[in-house]
Amino acid sequence: MGWDPETNTVTASEEVWDSYLKKYPTAKRYRKKGLPHYNILGIIFNNTTATGEMSYASTQLPPSANDERQQERHFVGTGTHVDIGTEFDREYEDERVEEITGVRRRAVTARLDAPRPKEKKKQRSSIIL
Repeated sequence: MGWDPETNTVTASEEVWDSYLKKYPTAKRYRKKGLPHYNILGIIFNNTTATGEMSYASTQLPPSANDERQQERHFVGTGTHVDIGTEFDREYEDERVEEITGVRRRAVTARLDAPRPKEKKKQRSSIIL
């Protein structure tokens, strides 16, 4: 099986499709139609896919704070979405995301490892009767 990035469809020989559809008959609609929002879904879910890269067995010691921060820096912003053969212009991505979701993407300005400001405690006004 292969992938056609122009039509966002899976490519395969007739024999492969027939064999696959016997096992998964509901996949028939993807044979010709494709996935119209594949690139947009990649943008949305790219950084939310679990890969198991930062998992630990219960028998292992947890990582130190420094090791954990290093791992986070390495993995934050990486994902598993596959974008084969198409160059997606950043401006076009933002327009498409806004068009489909109705939400404009905000730029991230804070560093992930920067200290967070302390939250102010809310003062309760007590009523004395």
